[in-house]
Amino acid sequence: MKKIKTLSLLIFFSLVVAALLQGQAQAASLPQGETGGDRVWRKYLVRYLHVSTSHNTIGAVSYLDHALLNNNPDAIFFVTQNLNAGGGFSATLNEHHIGVWYHSAAGYWAIVNQDSASMPIGSDYNIFIPDYTSDRIFVHTASGANSSGNSTFIDNPLANGNPDALVFVTQAVNPGGGTEYTNDHAVGVWYSNADEQWLIFNEDGATMQANRSFFVMVEPANPTLNRSFVHTAEASTILGGSTFTDHPEINHDPHALIMVTQIWNPGGSGGVYNDYAFATTYNPLEDKWAIVNLAPGSAPDMTQNASFNVMILPGEDDFSLHTSRASNISGFTTEWDSQINYLSNSLALFTRKSYRGSSLFLSQPLGIQHGFSDGFWKIFYQDLATPFPENAQFNLLIPNMDAGVFIHKAHNNNTFLNSTFIEHPLTDNIEEAIVFVTQVYNPGGTPTGIPNDHVVGVWYDGSEEKWAVFNQDLAYMPLGAAFNIFIPLPGPNVFVHDANAGNTDGSVTYISNLGLNNNPYASVLVTQNWNPGGTGGVYNPSPIYTAYDPVKEQWLIGNENGTAIPDGASFNVYLQLTPIQSFIPLFSY
Repeated sequence: MKKIKTLSLLIFFSLVVAALLQGQAQAASLPQGETGGDRVWRKYLVRYLHVSTSHNTIGAVSYLDHALLNNNPDAIFFVTQNLNAGGGFSATLNEHHIGVWYHSAAGYWAIVNQDSASMPIGSDYNIFIPDYTSDRIFVHTASGANSSGNSTFIDNPLANGNPDALVFVTQAVNPGGGTEYTNDHAVGVWYSNADEQWLIFNEDGATMQANRSFFVMVEPANPTLNRSFVHTAEASTILGGSTFTDHPEINHDPHALIMVTQIWNPGGSGGVYNDYAFATTYNPLEDKWAIVNLAPGSAPDMTQNASFNVMILPGEDDFSLHTSRASNISGFTTEWDSQINYLSNSLALFTRKSYRGSSLFLSQPLGIQHGFSDGFWKIFYQDLATPFPENAQFNLLIPNMDAGVFIHKAHNNNTFLNSTFIEHPLTDNIEEAIVFVTQVYNPGGTPTGIPNDHVVGVWYDGSEEKWAVFNQDLAYMPLGAAFNIFIPLPGPNVFVHDANAGNTDGSVTYISNLGLNNNPYASVLVTQNWNPGGTGGVYNPSPIYTAYDPVKEQWLIGNENGTAIPDGASFNVYLQLTPIQSFIPLFSY
């Protein structure tokens, strides 16, 4: 349940008026292809939306929980506040200058308000962790030798002498877990033509103190990749405190995760100050992202000609087909051969694929796990015992890591009886949300994990105004159980199928959909939904599969254990119409 502040209503009212007047793993060396193939580069981009909750927030800090960050004081990552992931008309604002801080005793990184103001519960942040080593990603620390006035000089060969470089920064209170130094100022970057160097500076003119540190990423100007650009707040783009961007990669995509840094003089010319905290926000009426100024207790106007470096983290949802064979089966697991092997922080979902009349049924709950010792992703039996059969097929989805893709973990504060409640802006108070779930044993490739040997589904609790993952057999949800969550953008390829007397025949229910009918090559992902729209509620405690019936020329959903599908049982369905490749999966990270 999102807290709505008066300031947020003013901002969103201005956005609506404008629309009406104008008519939206382990670190790896980056492979060759960084500058020549965007797919290769994106594979190493780990990004997600962090939501500050009562469980992870205390005082001025909100703790992050990610395998690449936990117990890693030397991590380098970037943060931008996101007011309304998903494009809703409510938001929780954090009007303060933020940084990141490492809690050495706990082994966690956190987002921190530099003025020690309380972190608002429900504020959201785009997190970007470049999961590779590179000389263009580094820590910069101000010192007497490299600082002058309100600025500190960056000395990096990819930035020096390059006024067109795009430089991104996040303030780091104690990189490496060392002594803490805050810098409670809005910061940006600017290029000195005289020194042929980029500098980080305090927008309010305050002296840059020694020992103030920053995570820095230098993005070479590369129009071929088209993943970063400079946005300038021209009069035609400004409405009140906001300036609208216009880029085909993020227009019409409220789930996009973008990173932003203020820049004083793009290309080394001009120079405009904008002494405010800021955030990204999506206007669903314009179908565009905007950058909005923030300040405690007020709604500051956007400064005309203020400029911002914007990094897009693009991608697509990709399916592949996996078949279990003697060569990839080991005990209760089958490993897939894909480009995300060895990338333990990737995320995947699956649905069993069969064919009408098959005698192979997998009636035990399944999940995915990452091999800690061999680096391979695997589908496994949750009982950790049943031998995996040959010739079982699975539709595997590697979703684009946007705001709708994340890992949910069951813990004391979000778990009750057989359910664990999701707290996320794309699901909170949204009864019509369509959520997909796959159980994951050890997110991040940790050496141990928590199995949950039960069939799961999702349901909406109207009293809590939250969606939950639940065990269909009413068994208690084990604390520590984890789930890969996928909330796709709405569209004709995302819908709910309801079983009824007219479409159900015993243990199978037929889907009637224009994109699926007479299309045996479609890729289908399915999750059981107890009460679509928050109404009703029908249990179906059986693992499920999908299959294409060539006689009826329709796809079906079937119960693996052969029991009849109950009348009123519902299923979330996501489909991709492009034929999948059986042996060469395509992944875009």
